[in-house]
Amino acid sequence: MKRAYFFIFLTIIALAKISSCLQNDEFPVRIQLSGRWQLGEVKQIIMYVEDYSPKTGEMKAYVDWEGYAKLLQLGYFPVVLEDTSAINAQYALTHPDDVMYHNYTQLSTWAHNLAVSYPSIVRLDSIGPSVQGRWIWCLRITDNVSMNEKEPEFFYGSTIHGNEPVGTEFLIWLCDSLTQRYGTNARLTRIVDSLDLYIIPMINPDGNALARRTNANSVDLNRNFPVPDGVTGEDGTYSLQPETAALISYLSQRQTSFAANFHTGAVVANYPWDFDTVRAPDDALFIDRCLAYSSRYPTMYYGDFDQGITNGYDWYEADGSLQDWDYHENCALHITIELSNTFWPSDASLPSIWANNYEAMVHLLELAISGLHGIVIDSVTGNPISARIWFDQPGRWVKNQMPHGDFHHQFLAGTYSITVVADGYYPKRVTGIYFPHDSASVNLTVALVPADTIYFSNFEATNGGLTTQSFTFYQDWEWGTPSLSDPDGPIYVPSGSKLWTTRLSGDYRDSSQSRLILSANLTEHTHAALVFDEWYRFQAVTWATVPSVAHDGGRIRVATSSDTVTVKPPWGYVTQTSTYNFLIPSGDSIFADDEPGTPWHKSIIFLDEFCGQPISIWWDFGSSTRNRQLGWYIDNVAIVEPSSALVANDFVENLPEQVKMEISPNPFNSNCVISIEIANVAELLNLEILDVNGRSVHEECLHAKSGVLRMVWKPTEDIPSGIYFVNAKTESQSITRRAILIR
Repeated sequence: MKRAYFFIFLTIIALAKISSCLQNDEFPVRIQLSGRWQLGEVKQIIMYVEDYSPKTGEMKAYVDWEGYAKLLQLGYFPVVLEDTSAINAQYALTHPDDVMYHNYTQLSTWAHNLAVSYPSIVRLDSIGPSVQGRWIWCLRITDNVSMNEKEPEFFYGSTIHGNEPVGTEFLIWLCDSLTQRYGTNARLTRIVDSLDLYIIPMINPDGNALARRTNANSVDLNRNFPVPDGVTGEDGTYSLQPETAALISYLSQRQTSFAANFHTGAVVANYPWDFDTVRAPDDALFIDRCLAYSSRYPTMYYGDFDQGITNGYDWYEADGSLQDWDYHENCALHITIELSNTFWPSDASLPSIWANNYEAMVHLLELAISGLHGIVIDSVTGNPISARIWFDQPGRWVKNQMPHGDFHHQFLAGTYSITVVADGYYPKRVTGIYFPHDSASVNLTVALVPADTIYFSNFEATNGGLTTQSFTFYQDWEWGTPSLSDPDGPIYVPSGSKLWTTRLSGDYRDSSQSRLILSANLTEHTHAALVFDEWYRFQAVTWATVPSVAHDGGRIRVATSSDTVTVKPPWGYVTQTSTYNFLIPSGDSIFADDEPGTPWHKSIIFLDEFCGQPISIWWDFGSSTRNRQLGWYIDNVAIVEPSSALVANDFVENLPEQVKMEISPNPFNSNCVISIEIANVAELLNLEILDVNGRSVHEECLHAKSGVLRMVWKPTEDIPSGIYFVNAKTESQSITRRAILIR
């Protein structure tokens, strides 16, 4: 009875305090947790987390009346806090001319004025309207804003939570700084000249106008993005809000290699994953880039988090975040910066917070200039081609960007490898890409050789001649039109409507023993590669086990008349099988897990070691007795070889008659003279020399004089003997010639 009276007494006091200081349906409280294990229970009750300290167990959160009472009932005894953010927001909204904060109308006016004032370096665009019809403005800042250049792209965004507007102001001030000081400040000028910068100051304009976290449909937009493991976000639905869909569409058309979005509610730099305990493939790089920010903001570095940074899930789980989606889908190194412990601090505090963050904000832009900057070209014409690039680290595919064929990615110090594939070309593996330090830059040109097709099927008219093999238990491989209704599964077929998959209707079966077979005759071939599109989602791997193992998964094998060998893509498989897989022996390497196999991507197997004989290629899949998943989908299966015409004709290309190039002497042993004649003497010419792996060994820009350009190439001592391709390119023409260096 005493406990009941005590509970009622606390409730009366708390409700009196709430009613005296709050008029909203939600209000902030402080809760003391005994451990992280209580997070799950509390998050089911509260509206959202403002801040949580894993060190102390203290949580600041927003609750409604029902949630507050539930917390009291469970014995958490939440302490009601004054909602200074709501007070500051209310004042800002009712006194727009008296505060530094920009409301939506003021933001729109500023953005239009900036684009008009600096038309050569600023372009204003909208990614789409909000629920209530407000345009979501995006500013593009770069030196040649009317052109698409071979530059890395960076994205800054803010206020995806409408009641967290500090980042909006800082991005306005950053844009003003970049434009007003362009041409006079060497540091900022270099950034504008070297980057393609996209800035969205206010992602959630409706929420900002309403001074609340969510959009006009009461959805938390930073829980509304597709989760990498395919489950629903914390918004509880697969339905995308207009703001989320617009941002997904816009960023998917870009090639941002580095990105950051601003929040408030804590002071910390946060990095993926938010949704899972598993560390992201780029974990070390994320930590380095977050430290690059926090170490330049002392309040952050020496604050509540160790060195001012945290892994998202280590802080608290958040399913459906922007940074997780962008990293998973676009391979963008995306981080989240929390600028202030208060959601909506007094505008009087903004200048000091800005002063503490300015150096870090600019430094992130400088880091974006570093990394790998590559282009993919046709080895014959020298023209850019559309391609996909696999980075062994972080284990992701990216698309290059036309019309220049360029791609960009951040790397730490070390040596890396990539694989490049393009339709109609023989895939190429490039190794030994060396970065001497964490902010180094490497320029790389990858020249792909056109390919001849040995075998190809998109499985539309027929099953492509593939067969299946049955064992004791279930054979699941099927050809036809798959069901695309499962929100966790693929949403399209890469080519047409038909493919091969482990059950067209959906999940594979328990105890599956499934083999898909393609026979090919490589008797007349000396080089060959298997290339196909794949999508897979298998039973999740328990990464906590050492070594990690998977119960369900697949692998690829090649059978000859004398042997059967497991083959793998250049980047290898994901993990090993457990003893519970019904087809693949324990300890064998396999594709596995519920995340790395999505979205649709290319897989490549080089088959040179099997050339000169008939072979059979097996796609083997096995599962355990429980916990099924969507399975393995394959389409557009091809076996290709380097073009026989190019091999026979020694890479002779169809060159424009008005362009001529001579290399003399050729072969040479110390230096050679490269002479180029072009019709238009006013054109600039970019000259690049590539080795047989497509790596650039020399590059310079030349000006035509009297229509003839001559330069002496004297290879440095570290350039070995071999065949090199000299590519000369103007805006309208391109020519490539072979040079032979003999030391």
